[in-house]
Amino acid sequence: MWGLSMKKYKLGILGVGKMGSSILSGIINNDLYKKSDVLLFDVNEEIVLKFKQDGFEISSNEINLFENVESVILAIKPQMFYKLKKYKYDNLNVTIISVAAGIDTKVLEEIFGKQKFIRVMPNTPSLIGKGATAISRSDNVDTITFNNVKKIFESIGIVEEINED
Repeated sequence: MWGLSMKKYKLGILGVGKMGSSILSGIINNDLYKKSDVLLFDVNEEIVLKFKQDGFEISSNEINLFENVESVILAIKPQMFYKLKKYKYDNLNVTIISVAAGIDTKVLEEIFGKQKFIRVMPNTPSLIGKGATAISRSDNVDTITFNNVKKIFESIGIVEEINED
């Protein structure tokens, strides 16, 4: 854990491109979390520099992010999930919120093992806070956790719970 304290951040966001940064804006603008509660990581160094200059803490890599957060939003493109498969997630205890289309809970379990999973599918108008998001959860996600995640996506539009299938 180079450069980070032993603090457990409330939320991590892996991928702060267009959708990830829109979700982050909704979170911050609606006072759901403070900047100091959020840990970010992106492979794009320009993006990382921008958020670091804005006062956000930046993780050194993906696994460091997962190890230091209570929940993580995976705001990466589906084709980037192959990179996550190279890490070992033994002893991980985190709620995983996936924004990736086509990556179902079965695939998430193959990568991360038994975790709490919430899948969300925000649409493009979410980029300007006027979106509609479909949301589903695995059976082991408690109501408080689910409602907290739902609030995150309500900060960028309306939210409707659906069955994953």
